[in-house]
Parts: sequence; structure tokens; C-alpha cells
Amino acid sequence: MDSYRIRDWGSGFFDVNEAGEVVAVLTDEHGTEVRISLLDVVKELDRRNLSLPAIVRFPDILGTRVRMVNEAFNDAIDKLGFQGSYSGCFPIKVNQRREVISEVSSVSSKYHFGLEAGTKAELVAALSLLRNSDSHLVCNGYKDQNFVDLALYAIKAGLKAVIVIERASELPLILERSAKLGVEPRLGLRLRIQSGGSGRWSPTAGGQGVFGLSYLEIIRAVDLLRDRGLLHCLYMIHYHQGSQIPDLNTIRRGLEEAASLYIELSHEGAQLEAFNVGGGLAIDYDGSGTSSNSSMNYSLTDYCETVVEVIRDYFDLNQIPHPIIITESGRAIASHYSTLLFNVLDEVENTSPFGETDAFPFGQNESDPAGEAVMRDANHLFEILENLKLDNIRDSVREADVLIQRTYLSFAAGDCSLRDVATIEEYRERLTRKVGNILAENEFPEELLNEKIKKYYYSNFSVFQSLPDAWAIGQLFPIAPIHRLNEKPTQEGVIADITCDCDGKLKRYVGFKDEESTLPLHNLRPGDPYYLGVFLVGAYQETLGDIHNLFGRPTVVSVRVEDGELQFDQIKETESVSEILRQVDFKEAELFDGMSDLADEARDAGLITETDRKEMLQLFGETLSSSTYLSNSSHQPLSALDRPEAEISPKTSETRLES
Repeated sequence: MDSYRIRDWGSGFFDVNEAGEVVAVLTDEHGTEVRISLLDVVKELDRRNLSLPAIVRFPDILGTRVRMVNEAFNDAIDKLGFQGSYSGCFPIKVNQRREVISEVSSVSSKYHFGLEAGTKAELVAALSLLRNSDSHLVCNGYKDQNFVDLALYAIKAGLKAVIVIERASELPLILERSAKLGVEPRLGLRLRIQSGGSGRWSPTAGGQGVFGLSYLEIIRAVDLLRDRGLLHCLYMIHYHQGSQIPDLNTIRRGLEEAASLYIELSHEGAQLEAFNVGGGLAIDYDGSGTSSNSSMNYSLTDYCETVVEVIRDYFDLNQIPHPIIITESGRAIASHYSTLLFNVLDEVENTSPFGETDAFPFGQNESDPAGEAVMRDANHLFEILENLKLDNIRDSVREADVLIQRTYLSFAAGDCSLRDVATIEEYRERLTRKVGNILAENEFPEELLNEKIKKYYYSNFSVFQSLPDAWAIGQLFPIAPIHRLNEKPTQEGVIADITCDCDGKLKRYVGFKDEESTLPLHNLRPGDPYYLGVFLVGAYQETLGDIHNLFGRPTVVSVRVEDGELQFDQIKETESVSEILRQVDFKEAELFDGMSDLADEARDAGLITETDRKEMLQLFGETLSSSTYLSNSSHQPLSALDRPEAEISPKTSETRLES
């Protein structure tokens, strides 16, 4: 279990039970904690004939995260004697699913927790759900007249909408439309602060950012508002220092610069009320508690107290009333809410597990017939396998790699047969397995090997559809088996998906100390399904994914607790082949017509019978309505077809090679 650091990155929402299963820790409406095994969730999906892969959402976790952020800010306000208040907003771009927006909006009455919209579509979604007049609706992003008019009507209808000026050219349009509609705008200024960010998204912050007004543009906007007699409409400043900021000192520097700008604008006569620090509150994806890109060197309490303290100190020094603090911390709200579950289909040994080695260090006698040399190499490899021990493991692995590489060169030169190479690979596979078992049973510094001995675990999902950030920007997500955690994993694995793409694999994993290129996994057992989970995927992943190789949305289910009972709702079956093809302009009728023409022509040419034709069309129709992913029915991995070890021995190898 320690291999996966579940309790470190799980943040109290994920744990392991006595049976070695990952559990989600939920809190019901009465505050009672309920622990739900993810393996039981998979079994329930199977009982309902819902196939994997599946996105499992936990609305209770989403609500808990909203409460935690609000209560942490309120505690910091009380502790530090802050005279203002806190009013958070959830950025819709982080997860646009209606369930998410609805869940966030449902707690707005208690915490005045609002929404942030950066496009017209997001604004429409927000207006359909937000009803609390004390909750902020922050309107970010580039705007056209429709966007501006809709935001102004929201103000007119009593919502606390704030139209944030992202570009200097937007202000004249906003003022023109507000005069036309007869409503004073509630304005925010997006500041392009010079304090840079840190972490993966640091290039999006500071002077490199594409959004926000320069210092000169800020002054011009203030002068224009003063000339129009509307400086009192300037309600909020806003800045964004980047997403997933791992270092608290970076956050502090941004706060100090923005606080100085707020104070200067107040001296200019602006009657500001709100200080929007944007997003950036990080998630500890790897559980290390450090300033690495995938972690954070501060707690939620540290973050809230730093924000409140810096603003309090700067404002007190300049005798400015304490403001409303607004955050847009979507990643911190939504990440834990969603988990991807999938089944492993097969495990296949990496074709070069021992790293790069000189192929001829032992001085092969070039006068020997190539076949005899390969025969001796096979016998030598068998001896290495038989005599492998902890104290000779490093030299044995290196020597075995030499023999294997030499065999491949012999085959390429036409000096041995395919079956000869297969015999060598059989020994190598057993050697890999035996090395893994020895390493699992003993404390051996595996880094002394040339490379980790690994297998590919082919899994029923698409990286491009379900984990786009892992592929596109190398984001690290915690991954773990959801069962068998009371067994020590014996194999280093790389998780590959079922897309026809060499890049369809996960390359980065949470390690016990540092980031790793492999993940400790268990060997597959015949007839026993093996399930993995990718965690903290509630932010961005569900709506960024594409349909590469025409894989559609996985099965989606929401799991919550009501009166102590497990409830499944918001169930959406995985997209069918027909549905996904419709997205790329294939109409079902045309697909059937094309297939019917093919079947008719084959029947008329005598290639198939009428019965074949009917069965062919029936199968075509069934495939159209089936999932784009592989069936969860019994799958016989290729490794299960291996011959018993007793069938191959040095003698058999010698006989083959001599022939």
C-alpha cells in the first residue's frame, strides 16, 4: 500500500480497508462518515450491465470540498481579526458538467459561493442555476455585445454579476451597452501583475500572461470611468497567477503586488469592495507535500491565512477598509470528486527489460557455426535462470541481456530460426519473473540494474479521452489498484491503453519518494479481473478529452450516500459506436446502406450465403449499438496460453537449434 501513497494524496477522501481495497470516504447529510469500497462499485456496475471504463463521481466529496474551503477562510478571518468577508466562486471551465455546477450552486445559500464564467455558453449555464443574490457571478473572458448584454441583464435582475475588463477595448462597449439598457455596470479590472507564478503553469502568469491590463491600461481605464462619472462602478480587482501553484512564497508575492494596486486604485478614487485573487490553490497529486509541480508545500489553512494576512496588513497600513476576498479555486474544489476505473486486459513483458548493453562482450568465436553459438547461448541462459540468487542478480541480468541481444542479431543475419528466438525469449520471461520475485522478497537497490524490469499492462481505456492532460502536458495523476493491496506487488508496470497509438500509455507515476517511470503492480491471475483507478481527475479531464481512434465517453455514474445507504444516480452509459460516429458526420442509415451493399455484392458473387449475409448485418447492427471500448466479458490474455515451463528445457532447445 505504501507504494501508492494513497493516504498522502487521498486527503482523507480515499483510504484502504482491511481487505486491501481502496475506499472512498464520504460524509452523508447528517455528517456521518461512510466508507465505500471501489471494488463494490465495480461489482454494482457489473450487476447493472454497465461496462468499464467508468468515471465514478462523488458529489458528497464535491460538497465537502466547498465546505472545507469556505470554513478554512472563515477560520482565518476570525483568527486574524479580518474585518471583511470571503465569497468564493467555482470556475465553470474546470468541469462544465451540470451535476457539478448544480452541486456547487446548492451550497451557495449557506456560503454565498458563486460561479465564474469565461464564455457565453458558461454564462448561460450559470444564469440557469445561480439564484442567490449574495453570491458573485464573475464574468471573465473576452466579450462581445451578447455577452455584455446578458451580464448587464443579470445585474438588472438582482444578481451580483461582475463584468471583468480583460482588454482595454472592452470598456467602451460595456459603457455603451449599459447606457442603452439603463443599468449601471458592476465592473472588475483584470490586472496583469508582474509577479510570476511557479510550477507547470508559471509561463501563463506575470508579464507573459495573455489576459489582463497593463499598468498603463489600468490608468487609462480609471481616467475614462472618471470622465464618464462612473468610477464608483469599479467594484473589484482580479488577477490570476497561474494554476496549481506549488509554492506559498509565490502566492505571497502576487498578493503583495495586487494589494498595492488595489490601494493605488483606492487613492485614485475607486470605491472598490472586492479583491479577487483568482485561482492557483494547488492539489497534492503525489502526496509529497513539496514544491514540485505535482504537489504543494502548504496546507489549505496555510493558504487561507496567507491570503487574509497579506491583505489585512497592507490595508491596515494604508487605512483602507478590508475587502470581500474572492477566490476561483476550481482545481482544489473539483479534483477529488471524480475517479476513473478500468480493467486490465493483459500483461506483456517489455521486449527489452534489461537496458542497453554491448552485444558481444564475451568474445564469441566467429569460427563457430552460428547455430551452435545460439544453442550454447540458450543453454547458458538456462543455467543463469537456474542459478539466479540475490547476491548475483545484477551480473546475471547483465549477462542474460548480452545473450538475448546476440540472439536477435543472429536471427537478423538469418543464422537461427524463429522458434530458436522464441526459446530464448521463454527463458528471458522466466528470468524476468524470477528477478521480480527476488526483488519483492528482499530489499535490493533496483536502481543498480540497467533499467527497471517492467511489463506493459494493457488496459481498457483511452488516455486521449479520459486523461488528456497526462498525454498533452505530462500532468501526474495518482494511480493504484483498487484491490489486492494487502498483497505486495511483484511487478513494475507501464499502463498502456487500447488506442492504436504508440503514445497511448501513462509515462509518469507517483513514487514512494520521487516521481517514477513505472508503477508497482500485481501479476494477473487467470480468471481473476484486475482493476485500476486513476484519482483526482475531477478538474478539466472530463471535458478536455477527444475522440482519438473514435473512443467515446466512458460509463459515468454518481455515487452518494443517503441515510447511510449507497445510492447510484446520474447514470450515463458509455457512448455507442453509432453515437461516436455521428460526431464525425457518419449517419447510421448511411452506414447500414454501405454495409448492406457490401453484403449483397458478396452474396451475389457467391462469396457468402444468404445466412452469412443476415448474420453479418445483424453483427454490424449489434456493433453499432455496443460500447466503443472492449467488452467486459471473459478475456483470455495471451500470457494465459503459455506452455507449462516443463515443456521447454535445455535439451529441447538443443534439439531445435541443431536441426
